[in-house]
Amino acid sequence: MERLPCKLVLFSVWSLVLVVWTHLLSAAGDPLEGPQRIVLQVSSSEPERQQLTLRVAGNLVEDGQGTVEVVAFGRGVDLLLAGREHAATVAALLARGVRFQACRRTLNALDQAGGGEPVLIEGVQVTPSGVRRLAQLSQLGYTVISP
Repeated sequence: MERLPCKLVLFSVWSLVLVVWTHLLSAAGDPLEGPQRIVLQVSSSEPERQQLTLRVAGNLVEDGQGTVEVVAFGRGVDLLLAGREHAATVAALLARGVRFQACRRTLNALDQAGGGEPVLIEGVQVTPSGVRRLAQLSQLGYTVISP
């Protein structure tokens, strides 16, 4: 039996590796495609900033590209109070699957300031700490955005 030249064998092996590698990359698809996990931070009571956050959340849901959560703390909790300017929009986004979290520390501070326990829009959840929630979601692979 005749032996193949060493260069031909190496060329054949590298060609096979290249073909397999190309196939694996194409099977995996674009790593930027697919479901995204996004958390929007709200810490301002400015109506324009809150409206922008809600618009971004709506756009993300409309794109259908993953999970959207809004975390409000500090003055941003105003966004999630019942009877406020954006309550209907928040309720509509809740119905479309957006999760809203209000910071317990902020709610306690508002209560202690004499206003009583704030009433949240139905469906809004409470997290012990808004900032901690953002950090936890970031560790879980969520992209944190502050519109």
